[in-house]
Amino acid sequence: GDDAETERRVAWRTQTDVTSSVAQIVLAGDDIDWSAIARIDGSSYIQESNRGPYSTHEAAFNGLTPGDSYTYRVGDGTAVGWSDTYTFRVPALDEPLVVVVLGDSRTRADVWDDVVHAAAAHNPTFIVNSGDLISDGDDMNDWNEWFERAKDVFPSIALMPVLGNHER
Repeated sequence: GDDAETERRVAWRTQTDVTSSVAQIVLAGDDIDWSAIARIDGSSYIQESNRGPYSTHEAAFNGLTPGDSYTYRVGDGTAVGWSDTYTFRVPALDEPLVVVVLGDSRTRADVWDDVVHAAAAHNPTFIVNSGDLISDGDDMNDWNEWFERAKDVFPSIALMPVLGNHER
């Protein structure tokens, strides 16, 4: 977000028939009644790939409180169109900033899997990937593999990617 102390942004992708972008967020806790949680309208756009078009969605969470943990979900707003729920924590302002910087994750998916999980074990505030995330930015298979290996990391730890020459 524009203010790292109080904002987070989430992005996800779907098939092109999903045209709504909706998110919900609440302070983390047990027994969340999602029907009572306000919906945040996001935005979406169609992207082309070598495997056909897909929809990219994004939403912003504003007004977050440093030191608190939040649970969120994203989807199209229909009863069956929601993701799993995920939790992240906004660091308190007096906490040390922990940043993991890594890069060139474009080859050896098995090594990328090991590296991203080792990075997550340090409980970083965010992860910077310094570019060349994948081998071919036009190949959706590369992106699918890259995201699949990190699917349990990035919903809870902010990623700040830098485009390399391989992303194009």
